[in-house]
Amino acid sequence: MRAGEYPGDSGVHYVEADWNPLCPFGYGLTYTTFVCSDLQIEGGSLSACEVEEGGAGMRVLHCYEQRGCFGEETAQVYLRDMVSGTVKPVKERAGFAKIALQQGESSSVEILVGRCQMRTLSRQYEWHVEPSGFQVMVGDNAANALLTGQFTIC
Repeated sequence: MRAGEYPGDSGVHYVEADWNPLCPFGYGLTYTTFVCSDLQIEGGSLSACEVEEGGAGMRVLHCYEQRGCFGEETAQVYLRDMVSGTVKPVKERAGFAKIALQQGESSSVEILVGRCQMRTLSRQYEWHVEPSGFQVMVGDNAANALLTGQFTIC
């Protein structure tokens, strides 16, 4: 192969294309407009042990309002583990909910974030929940964070 023929070759893009995907995960076309607002993160100050046992988690609540004609939307919640013992992705999908709204209608959306969404794979290949701070991003696709917030696991 010659230089520049495959990704990662001396920083040259494959066929001079951009590395970004054409459409981010969760992207979809719609003929209407939704407004996302009022992010609330509930669950108090949880410890990693409480989350690990599976009895507790965080509730991410937000409101969607329909501004156009009837439409359906997939509300998506992404997490970023700010302090992790191992390397983790910058953004991981933690949950989603599908909603359908008529013109002028609004709806509250609740997505639960539990042990499976907050866990980390250790170097010993064991899943566990670490004390950490998490950034919460709510949006209609992976690249479009409409609302952001944060919570801490002690």
